Amino acid sequence: MAIRGNLETLNLRTLVQVNCRGGYTARIHVWTKEGEGEIYIHQGQVVHAWFNQRKGKEALLYILSLASGEFLQEMNIEPPERTIQEDWSQIFLESLKNETVHPTTRLTRWSEQQETESPPEASPQQPAPTPIQEGVRPKGRLLVRRHGRFTGEEIDIEGDVIIGKFSPETGPVDVDLSFFPEAPYISRRHARIYQREDGKFVIEDLGSINGTYVNRGPRIVAPTVLNDGDEIALGNAQFIFKYVYDES
Repeated sequence: MAIRGNLETLNLRTLVQVNCRGGYTARIHVWTKEGEGEIYIHQGQVVHAWFNQRKGKEALLYILSLASGEFLQEMNIEPPERTIQEDWSQIFLESLKNETVHPTTRLTRWSEQQETESPPEASPQQPAPTPIQEGVRPKGRLLVRRHGRFTGEEIDIEGDVIIGKFSPETGPVDVDLSFFPEAPYISRRHARIYQREDGKFVIEDLGSINGTYVNRGPRIVAPTVLNDGDEIALGNAQFIFKYVYDES
């Protein structure tokens, strides 16, 4: 599972915190006008980072200070080497000493709050036809939309995935939205998206508190086939679902 986005809509410090607190192994690749670099997290610890010619802790602190650019997070990528020995939490404290905290750093605390009922307004729309090309198996993609605008974040969907939030009680999920501003309204195991043999994707609610909605209709109570361009809401987190075909 890969997550794409930009640093103007999602603070990188928050993304790293979520991976560390969840005990994940991940690689975060960053592109900016200053250059590019990577952060490697292994079982909840930041163990390696580089940016242009910088390496180790110096590179990590520089990347965390970036306010613009794009990123791609990929899970279960092992680090090529270890250049950082300190605990990630101590490095984060150091990075905050001389910086202004971006508002999205509050997301980690928000995700620990109790989930509350707040469904979106219902306004049914007609779904578009699902573009299944004969003999070609598409992938799915969620485009994140917030305040009526696309944020640039994209979540690839392949096979059968569970969407929700990590917790020590229920463990990790395939698509972890803990770092989203809407996290308080997303259940730990909120929804499932899976692909049928005919290539079409289906979404079902997993008994979430705030519900799953398609095209602003009533909360779904049964598995629902997704069409290209369908609007999905998990609580008050909004996405547009797309079918994606290999460009080749």
